[in-house]
Amino acid sequence: MPKLNNEELKSLYDKAESADKALFAEMRSNLLLIAGEHYSKNARRNFVTKLRNAENLSEDQKLRLTKNHIQKIAGTYVNNIISGSPNVTIVPDIDTEIQDQKAAELNLAVWRDATQKYKLKAKIRNFAENFIGIGEVCLKISWDPMGGKRTGFEPLMRKLEFPYQDEQGQFIEEEPVLDEQGQPKPDKTKPVFEGGFEFHTVYGFNLMRSPDAQSMDESPYLIERKMVDYSMLKKKYENDPIKMKYIEKSNEETFMVFDGSRNEYRTDSNQTLITEHYYRPSIVYPEGYYYIRTKEGILEEGELPYGIFPYVYKEFDAIPTSPRGRSKIRQARPYQIEINRCASAIATHQVTLGDDKLVTNTSGKIEHGGFLPGVRLVKVPGGASLTHLPGRSGDQYLPYMQSQIAELYQVLGIMEQSIDKEMNADPYVLLFQNIKQKKVFNTYIEKFEEFLVDTCELYLKLARHYLPDEMLIPAIGKREQVNIAEFRSMEALGYKIKIEPMNDNIETMFGKQLALNHTLQYVGGQLGQEQIGSLLKNSPFGNADETFDDLTIDYENVKNDMLALERGEYAPANQYDNHVYVIKKLAHRMKLSDFRFLDPQIQEMFQAKIKEHEEAEANNQRQLQLAQAGQIPTDGYMVKVDFYVSTDDGKTKRAVLPYSAVSWLLEKLEAQGANQQNLESMQDGALAELSEKVGNPDQATNGQSDPNQG
Repeated sequence: MPKLNNEELKSLYDKAESADKALFAEMRSNLLLIAGEHYSKNARRNFVTKLRNAENLSEDQKLRLTKNHIQKIAGTYVNNIISGSPNVTIVPDIDTEIQDQKAAELNLAVWRDATQKYKLKAKIRNFAENFIGIGEVCLKISWDPMGGKRTGFEPLMRKLEFPYQDEQGQFIEEEPVLDEQGQPKPDKTKPVFEGGFEFHTVYGFNLMRSPDAQSMDESPYLIERKMVDYSMLKKKYENDPIKMKYIEKSNEETFMVFDGSRNEYRTDSNQTLITEHYYRPSIVYPEGYYYIRTKEGILEEGELPYGIFPYVYKEFDAIPTSPRGRSKIRQARPYQIEINRCASAIATHQVTLGDDKLVTNTSGKIEHGGFLPGVRLVKVPGGASLTHLPGRSGDQYLPYMQSQIAELYQVLGIMEQSIDKEMNADPYVLLFQNIKQKKVFNTYIEKFEEFLVDTCELYLKLARHYLPDEMLIPAIGKREQVNIAEFRSMEALGYKIKIEPMNDNIETMFGKQLALNHTLQYVGGQLGQEQIGSLLKNSPFGNADETFDDLTIDYENVKNDMLALERGEYAPANQYDNHVYVIKKLAHRMKLSDFRFLDPQIQEMFQAKIKEHEEAEANNQRQLQLAQAGQIPTDGYMVKVDFYVSTDDGKTKRAVLPYSAVSWLLEKLEAQGANQQNLESMQDGALAELSEKVGNPDQATNGQSDPNQG
């Protein structure tokens, strides 16, 4: 594996920068045009100052006005792309494979957690703005050990006067300082964080590629340049004197920096220029490679962590002779120039020729006329005594400027967006019209969708390696923590990603409401009150994922148990399981053609589990039969029996029992061999004893239950 020195890396950087230098200037100017900075700030400021102080305009002075349609056009593209491509969802590669189903669920949960935790919706808007304005969108995802919440501090250490070796042979030179309770004291200067991912947007004019590459995906390396605060670098490498020299010498220069957030150039002497070289995994670099360097030397280098290339890139309009992308603003530039020229000419005519004029000869005289507002007096030799010249408003340029504006919107494909659509009473027609309007932007929406797919895939690759269990459990839920091993064990992504066509805007909510209305209309009679209440509660702005959660509990439990079995972990039966459903799902899995290819031990665990559930279900049925057999019927007319019971007022009266209960008692006595004739022949004492046994069999047998009783 070849390693490059700083001079070789500098040569690669210079060649890569010169390859797209003209394009970088265009990208920066695109951002200035969107911000309304069509002219140089200094020149405009000086001109306005001179214009305010001058009494008259000379012939070489011209007004410069801006009618900024480019900003509106860029905003229209961004809005349509955001509304058409909000996020991604994950579905199983093979719908019938339980491993693929669970992999899709786990990865989708992790991705949704990242969307909320890192506020990706706001970042997606920023991605779309770069996609339109610059013509390219690029993202770098990396793990920052100092990111996330602070979890504590490192222990305060002190150097030992007499260093020693421990049992493992390590040389111990310092030990923690303990407090009064014998606990290590925290070092407030060394905080400990849980770590987190950094989503770093890379502007196109700061991203370079190999000059020989035919596309950005085929470029063997990408180079990113960025300005880093000098104090942060100094803090990071304060214990490395060699690298500190690289930083000190590089910090002596003053750089002209283009601030993408402010859309302006500025000079900065407190920042250091850093270039990062990232090589893709290839035959030359099997695990990839990276260099982080200043102008003076290399600060960091090594193989890519886990061999994962950290960049995601997508171009807006591809250039046939270049791997780079180009923005739509390039097509809008000539029209915007003409619009600005016409607006400036109209304003110039209004300033120079706008007021009415009275022309008289030099011998003529008008009292107070030259002092009236909006009227100018001009004296010429000879001629008529008084002539009126009306002012000019520059209307001769207006039709041409309007035609340029109309052609600009037509060329950029947003003519239909400027026309008010008729409101239709049918909600489905409204949704269809909105979808039809977005067809103009389908090509760019698909490209942006591909970028989001690549972003999601890159994040999930990194999450499997970096996220600890205590950060995964809140993402996937405590019920799924048994499947963390399933999430980490995926060497290759066993799922595919599909783009959702809608986001949480008013159209999406309206569509969800229509879908829920159809659900209630056609299957509402088959749902219970709990399900219908949950539907109404989650309509239309709530989370509908939990609507049918009660109906899928058994499915989730069985699926988790089968995943554990196929990993070689036995999942014992639970007394509250739906044993009939579990037996059906296990039997179905055992009938599939690939079951016989599983490890014999796993097949035996399936057999043992299904047998365990069969025994549990059989026991439940026996208990149910016994319970049903012990119930006394209470229907039929009421009859009085020769048995006296006490009332609430202390008196006694004959008991009144249902006829079916008395008949049931006689049938049970006859089944035990004690018919009516035998009972009548018993002595009074035996009859009383038998009654006592029937009433309290445990007490009558001294606490021992009779196995032959009822």
